[in-house]
Amino acid sequence: MKSNRGQNKFWQTKEFKKLNDKWYTKLKKSGFQDVENFNGSLKEPDTRTNAYATRRETLAFYQKLSTWLQTAKISKEHRKILELYCQGIQITSKDRIVNNTVIPAKPSIATITGWSDRGIRGVIYKYKRLI
Repeated sequence: MKSNRGQNKFWQTKEFKKLNDKWYTKLKKSGFQDVENFNGSLKEPDTRTNAYATRRETLAFYQKLSTWLQTAKISKEHRKILELYCQGIQITSKDRIVNNTVIPAKPSIATITGWSDRGIRGVIYKYKRLI
């Protein structure tokens, strides 16, 4: 068996770099914006979305929402939805099948409250804008 010592990894080869440049050019022309820098770190968040939010920012948001809920004057149903959301309960869940065995879904906000996922998302969106 030959040793790979001293040989370039595939991503270090001229062929790969040429192909990589070609595809990044195509992506740039199409308007694609990568969320990562070349070194793998995340770019600054876009103001239109919190998709790039760090774990710390996400935790801070849930803490802020929980604190706000303590004094907010909102309906009991909305409060329950937001409390479950702050606890990390999924909006909806489905049973999974693994090796022909049904694994029951964990309780979700929809199953606990009886609301549709669309209604739940609407409530969450409404109050997220206020926080």
